[in-house]
Amino acid sequence: MLAAQAAARSMDVPTYAATLLEQAAQPAAPEFDLNSHQRPSGRKSLAQLFADSPFKSLNLLPPRMKITPYNLHEGFS
Repeated sequence: MLAAQAAARSMDVPTYAATLLEQAAQPAAPEFDLNSHQRPSGRKSLAQLFADSPFKSLNLLPPRMKITPYNLHEGFS
């Protein structure tokens, strides 16, 4: 079976076996549950991050454009 798997990957058996051993020696990645609503300890929510931001007191929003009304029948002027 190992020989068939190695052949399917165009590898010789010792090289394929070494690859499998290296993969097995790697620590497993922690599983991430998308349905979990708990934040890791020490992490802030996005709302808390923005509330604590030193930039919140700065007026960084561009000024609003003043729109002048126009007559639809006359078009833009």
